[in-house]
Amino acid sequence: MQKITVVGGSSPFTVSLIDAIAQDEALVGALYDCHLVLNGRNTSNLNAVSDYAATLLGDRLASIQPSTDLDASLDGADIVLLQARFGGLAARAEDEAFAARMGSVPDETLGPGGLLSAFRQWGAVEDLSRRMIALCPNAFVINLVNPLSLVTSQMIENGLNAIGICELPFATVRLLAESQGADPYTTQWDYEGLNHRGFITRAGTSEGVDLLQEARRSDTIDKALYEGAGEFLDTFGVLPTKYFSIFHYRRPLKAGRAEMLNSLRSDIAHALATNPDKRPNRLAERDTSWYPDAVVPVLAGRLSVRPYSWTVNTVAREGLVSEQRVALFGESMTVMTTAPVQGPARDWLNYYETQERLSMTALKRRTFDSILQALSFDRLTPTETLHDAATEIHEAWAAAYPQASTTPVNTNRSME
Repeated sequence: MQKITVVGGSSPFTVSLIDAIAQDEALVGALYDCHLVLNGRNTSNLNAVSDYAATLLGDRLASIQPSTDLDASLDGADIVLLQARFGGLAARAEDEAFAARMGSVPDETLGPGGLLSAFRQWGAVEDLSRRMIALCPNAFVINLVNPLSLVTSQMIENGLNAIGICELPFATVRLLAESQGADPYTTQWDYEGLNHRGFITRAGTSEGVDLLQEARRSDTIDKALYEGAGEFLDTFGVLPTKYFSIFHYRRPLKAGRAEMLNSLRSDIAHALATNPDKRPNRLAERDTSWYPDAVVPVLAGRLSVRPYSWTVNTVAREGLVSEQRVALFGESMTVMTTAPVQGPARDWLNYYETQERLSMTALKRRTFDSILQALSFDRLTPTETLHDAATEIHEAWAAAYPQASTTPVNTNRSME
């Protein structure tokens, strides 16, 4: 018997998780003695999501329970899926606006906006970590909260058995394979990277076709993957994920994704409350492929349904959390060793690693100088706004935790 708790389960987008689980017959078959707890703060949304889950899975699980009580939800949990948005979409909108003011990319995981997000969530992650250590110390924690590697690292350092997961590496492989008429699920591939930034270093079919080389010969690869993919393949000989184009082109982007998501979420929540038995039509407007391409495969691996051999964010060396391919089955998880990429791609990976370590140091020390150093090494932060960006992040931290010690409790935690 397993207790699976979804923290942030009142988000209407959780419907896509329920759909992904329901579509995996092998996984559903293993859930007959599992208790699913959906935890959230929005009672109306929570009940609607729970009713939807009951419609699709109610006769296949031991129980499905909505709960606004975080401690009760965590108590005795075997698996915790963490998808809470600390501070809600309003906080994300503030992070986006801050990054835009600094002349950077308004992203929740990279650049100054990502670092501000990590600082803003620090207390909430500390609080949640302490609760899990007390209530479910042996739980397998699957983290979806961005910035992924920093949040996952914080939880691991707090003693949790945590991994971070992101669908981007496999999503890139899938698009590459499909562009060449190959089956992505039988494609043999390697990957190296961290926090959304990495490279597909090998991709081939079981018949020996090198998909990277085939893609280099294609004049439609940009259309199949993303702008610049063909150029990057020629430059590196390996394929970066789409986030590399942010570093390469450095085009100004407007904030506004949080506002868009908030409007979409409201419409989906209304549709779900009106008819909790029907999947809201507007769910199709948001790509939630991390559920079928990451969360469900990891759940299947952990529950010994089938081996999982894609990527997770886990400790690599000297405390650094990076994206690595693993072999996960039941309680056993081992890192799959691959030959390290060389050449220009290695230079970029070394840069990513150094920048990540500086961000980790800043989050631990929480001083103006450590924040400034992390931003100074970040190519997404313009030189002319470095001081202003570091000042705002440090001031935001000081305002949020005026009496901060090494273990503050965030008493203003907002989760879906």
